[in-house]
Amino acid sequence: RGFPSLLTRTGGIFGGNADILRYDLPEDVEDLDSLRDPSGPIGEAQRLAAELFGARETWFLCNGSSGGVLASLLACVKVHRTGRGSPPAGGGSEGGEEASLRPAGSLVVLPRNSHVSSVNALVLAGATPRFVEPEWDASLGVHHGLRAEDVAR
Repeated sequence: RGFPSLLTRTGGIFGGNADILRYDLPEDVEDLDSLRDPSGPIGEAQRLAAELFGARETWFLCNGSSGGVLASLLACVKVHRTGRGSPPAGGGSEGGEEASLRPAGSLVVLPRNSHVSSVNALVLAGATPRFVEPEWDASLGVHHGLRAEDVAR
């Protein structure tokens, strides 16, 4: 009930099996955890993913890659401009962020085949791109990630 008929009618997206919609659960249901404050299964999964990736931390995102690309590029430019790495313990500000901002014009090196949302992030951040052509692997038919020598050129 309450779902569009396209989802519930026979031959619709789910072939008339509206029971599947019972499992579309919102975040913040007590035992399901929350992306905003992951302390249960999501927190444990993020911890395990960080360990697997060899990272100090990792965060999951939803709604596609654009949000993650925007967040990561904006955060990198902010760190560059403020000259600070991680936020202080407790999440507070380190005394007058505006006073410590470096001038606009941060240079961001990106592979030429970057996700289109990276251009949106550059515009929002007021950053300048330097696009670099990544190595092409003809045997696999794919571009690889950027190498130090690609960036140095």
